[in-house]
Amino acid sequence: MTRSAPLMVLTLIALGLAALGLPTLAPAAAPDDFPHVGETVYRSKCLLCHPNSPGQADGPRYKARPDAVPLWTLYEPGQGWQRSQVGLGQWSDDKIRRWLRFPKAMKPDTRMIEVPLKPRERQAVIRYIKHLGRKY
Repeated sequence: MTRSAPLMVLTLIALGLAALGLPTLAPAAAPDDFPHVGETVYRSKCLLCHPNSPGQADGPRYKARPDAVPLWTLYEPGQGWQRSQVGLGQWSDDKIRRWLRFPKAMKPDTRMIEVPLKPRERQAVIRYIKHLGRKY
């Protein structure tokens, strides 16, 4: 075997684990990466229904549901989480986390679908929502 053969074997194993959806030894994102990670998750899984800013040109064009709550309205700088626009009371980190995990369990008549997110992705989306509130 050549010197690069063990590296090639490890690379193939990592690619195989990734293809199966199994965890690899990739480093965790630093806290400063969360707005970026959250935005990536938002763009791939939330933007279809939820616009993220009042002035963003691509928000309304991609918004599939006119009744979907704009994410930038959920968190107000200096005031924190706002009251739910779907009748669930005051939002909090924990309530948003549960909502993202099981929306139908919290509100059976919601049109919000259950989006498969890893716990880290849910946390990143929560931080991204807070980041949006600071911007708009």
